[in-house]
Amino acid sequence: STAFAARPTHRVLDGAELLDPRPSNRMAVAVAEGSTHFDFTSLPRSGCWLDEVFAGSDDRLSLWRKDRTQALRQEVQRAMRELGRERNGLDDLATDIAKTRHLQADAAQLHIEGQHLGRAVREAAASAAQRSEAAYQARQCFLQIEEARLAELRDEERVLAEQDASVATRLKEVEGFLGLYRDRLGLTLVRAAPQTVQVTFTLLDEEAPEREFSFTLGLSGAAGYRVTACNPPLQLRRASALRHQLNASQPSDASALLVFVCGMRRAFQAEYCSPTRRSSCLGA
Repeated sequence: STAFAARPTHRVLDGAELLDPRPSNRMAVAVAEGSTHFDFTSLPRSGCWLDEVFAGSDDRLSLWRKDRTQALRQEVQRAMRELGRERNGLDDLATDIAKTRHLQADAAQLHIEGQHLGRAVREAAASAAQRSEAAYQARQCFLQIEEARLAELRDEERVLAEQDASVATRLKEVEGFLGLYRDRLGLTLVRAAPQTVQVTFTLLDEEAPEREFSFTLGLSGAAGYRVTACNPPLQLRRASALRHQLNASQPSDASALLVFVCGMRRAFQAEYCSPTRRSSCLGA
């Protein structure tokens, strides 16, 4: 009983020893340290120090297990979150790969369509170049034809100008002739139309000096003078002969028109005012 009078001294275990998962080793250390003061014949006492040692070790072990479990749980949760993010990244990557494949297919289709479009553009450009060349050749041909037609038109205008000058010269001759013989021959001129005059004679019939004998004289371009509307009518042969003689003369011959008018006056006088036609002339 004296062996347990005072509480035996013992070494306090450190944390590594208390957390040692091998309890037999910890027990052996504790027993070895207090074996010299232990009486196996004494009855066990309540509140033994071994119980305290084992209780503290179990508490620490439970706390360590709890902390370790919580840490492992947090680590697992973190790993699960990382795995979820990785899985989401893989899903996004798969989606991007699918989109990339669609884009590649679209790019290939666009490349094919671009080749077709380029071929069509080249063909259209070649066709446009051919049409442009044909249009240029046609334009050159039209320009040549236009130049030829303009040359012909200039020639015709020159001929017409010469004819107009000739007509103007002849009209001046007519006006001079008529002004000279208006009073002496009883000659009267009246413009019937452009380049056409009506010539009227009086003083042909001695018994009826006021009786009128008339005809129309005009120009018909290249055909020359023409005689129409003889009143009273003359024999066609005589009037035609005088007209042919007038047209056969040169434009510079100033006496041709005088000879024609005098011939027409004599023709009227011969047919209607000669002694042999006196009765018919007076009856008319």
